[in-house]
Amino acid sequence: MEGYGHEDTLFGYDLKKNNIEVLHIDNPLVHIGLESNSLFLIKTRESIRNLKSILNQNGYEKLLIEDIRLLVYYKFLRKTKFNILTSLLFRVSEKILVRNLLGKNPNLFVYDLFKLGYLCSLN
Repeated sequence: MEGYGHEDTLFGYDLKKNNIEVLHIDNPLVHIGLESNSLFLIKTRESIRNLKSILNQNGYEKLLIEDIRLLVYYKFLRKTKFNILTSLLFRVSEKILVRNLLGKNPNLFVYDLFKLGYLCSLN
């Protein structure tokens, strides 16, 4: 994997493949400004490119789609061919989404739309 993101996804896949149970705990996190929102968006793009790369490898698709909510929506859009429309809408609205995410009051729903749109826009 290159860049940031989803190495933990592959680790989780190996654990699941070997029937090792993982206990997830509620561990909230507060962002205290250690990295800027713009750097966070750069890392988000890298992680989505890595996720797409994993998805394109044989044997990973079913597991990933089951475990990652973003991919559940992506699979639905791909199946219904709405991924093409989503990609187009993302390209048209990307600057508006980014402006919100880099602004004073970023919206998590906008962040979800950004991730889904960016994933659909990747070839």
